[in-house]
Amino acid sequence: MNVSVNIGNIQSLASKDIAYLAGLINQNNGECLLVGGCVRDALLGKQPHDLDICTDRTPDEIIAILEANGIAHYDPGLKHGTVTALINKEGYEITTYRSDGDYSDGRRPDKVYFEKNFAKDAARRDFTINAMGYDLSSGKLTDPTSGMKDLQAGIIRCVGDPDERFQEDSLRILRAMRFAVKYGFEIDKDTSDAMHRNKELLSNISKERITQEFEKMLTCGMPVKDIFMEYSDIISQVMPEIKPCIGFDQNNKWHRHDVYEHSLFVMDFCKSNDFGIKLAALLHDIGKPESYSVDSEGWGHFYGHPDKSLEISREVIAKRLSLDNETKSRVLTLIKDHDRLITPTDKSVRKYMSVNGKELLDDLLILKQADIEDHIVPEGRTPLSEQFKLSDVKEVAERLYKEEGRLTVKNLTVNGNLLHDRLGMEKSPIMGRVLGKLLEDVISGKLKNEEKALIRAAERYYGNIKLSMEREPVDVQFMIGIPGSGKSTIAENTGLKKICPDDVREKLYGDKSVQGNPQEVFGETRQQIRECLKKGQSFVYDATNASEKSRKNMCAYIKQTAEAYGYRVKINGVYVKAPLSVCIQRNTARNDRTEPVPEEVIERMYDMLTQTPPDEKDGFDSLSVVDNYNRLYQLDELINGMDEKTAGKKEHICHSRAKGGDEH
Repeated sequence: MNVSVNIGNIQSLASKDIAYLAGLINQNNGECLLVGGCVRDALLGKQPHDLDICTDRTPDEIIAILEANGIAHYDPGLKHGTVTALINKEGYEITTYRSDGDYSDGRRPDKVYFEKNFAKDAARRDFTINAMGYDLSSGKLTDPTSGMKDLQAGIIRCVGDPDERFQEDSLRILRAMRFAVKYGFEIDKDTSDAMHRNKELLSNISKERITQEFEKMLTCGMPVKDIFMEYSDIISQVMPEIKPCIGFDQNNKWHRHDVYEHSLFVMDFCKSNDFGIKLAALLHDIGKPESYSVDSEGWGHFYGHPDKSLEISREVIAKRLSLDNETKSRVLTLIKDHDRLITPTDKSVRKYMSVNGKELLDDLLILKQADIEDHIVPEGRTPLSEQFKLSDVKEVAERLYKEEGRLTVKNLTVNGNLLHDRLGMEKSPIMGRVLGKLLEDVISGKLKNEEKALIRAAERYYGNIKLSMEREPVDVQFMIGIPGSGKSTIAENTGLKKICPDDVREKLYGDKSVQGNPQEVFGETRQQIRECLKKGQSFVYDATNASEKSRKNMCAYIKQTAEAYGYRVKINGVYVKAPLSVCIQRNTARNDRTEPVPEEVIERMYDMLTQTPPDEKDGFDSLSVVDNYNRLYQLDELINGMDEKTAGKKEHICHSRAKGGDEH
């Protein structure tokens, strides 16, 4: 590769303020260079984001020069030799040449040593193309690591020993990939080999830093496929969940690439540099390997893969990345909907925009178009572009948005106050349900958004809901008891659907003992409750070891949700009692323990047993108590090794067993 560079570009970058600072340092017998990325980008004819100033003067000497000339400064980076000068409300960092000590945290040096020549400073930098300096006063380029040669050849090469550079800060592995993507450069073989060798060190890098590098890489406007293919082992080190996709043959008439390569093509085909869209493209088919099936003719299919991709992507984002809530929600919605059929009709487009907005629909169309572009057309089949008519969908969306904006409940010609005045409808979840039905009818075209028509429909819906409230209530069995009391077995024996936060954790994280994200667990639990109540289906809620406050809140939520769906609900609290001895034994068997139950577990279980028992005030309509004293066992091996601190509890366990567990 022969890259065009122009040293004349650099001089024009320096503002009057930077030239003034450099002049002051030169007047005090100091050397002052522009260094790093700004020199690299200027030589390539690109506009740098930051101008980094380096000098052979110590921080104390720089501070003295600034104060002598009435220039304000602040020094948050003084430990690493950086002083920030303030001129015309702009901050300019001036850093002393330095060499670095050990990197015990894998990011920053434990100690820095100030140096008098740039060559020693350059020796600590990541890549040769980032280790050049330019003297504004003389117009001379200082290049101790032959960075200009590598820049002209289009090569990313580590300064010195690449293993040492990556062991100092393993994020440099992703930086090398980013520079290769951004500039279309090749990575030097020794550097590349060291990247593969040291990839495991990336597990020490924070989610925030990983996300920043990915965002810069995916939004630089250049294709990523070749680099992501060559370094697929590094991508799967950062995102292990993507590894099953690498090399997974789709065995499908519509595809020519494996799942991973297809996702990379889709990323590159997206006509947007938006990070959310690009990330959704990378993850949109991540659930395909787990959704694979083969038909009678031997062709592969991926039924339900958007839902599986959504499930895995939630885990990827929670564990591997750091996204703001808006971006996270947008990415997950794009993944969920990437296979959703939206036809170029007012009804279909209006329905999607009413829930998600036009902006998200625009993003989805970009993703869908990119996905279609990496499909092939089997003989005798209609191309996907003709099937889905995305350009027509976009035209309909533009027209509807211009005419109606985003249609929500707030845009209806009736509101809660009007329903109250005309129909005597109280403000309650039922009112929200009626308004929601009216919105559905307007979106579908069944009703016009006119007050008279909506009032008539609201009256009809309100009457139907009041009639439904007279039906038999939905029964909810609310199970309470400590782990090992047997409540789960009792719940399963009811024959009703069981909803349990522990089961939700196992679904989300593969292990019910993992606490995970409380909001995510709570949200999925409530979703399961809503699905039951929407159908008027009775269920069992296994509250595990919920507190009194949690029990009250959940009971209130169940009743409010049932009312919103037009049902009454009867909540029966079921308090399962058992001696601590039985609970310990069951807990041991359930978790396949081969050693005595840990002391802290026994203490926690004892504390739960001694808490105030539930009563109807917790929000239950009734309360049943089940004495579950089955399967008493000898406890010698279970409580063996308990120290004197728990002697009193040991005595309580045995006392409870002797009395048949009457205390609890």
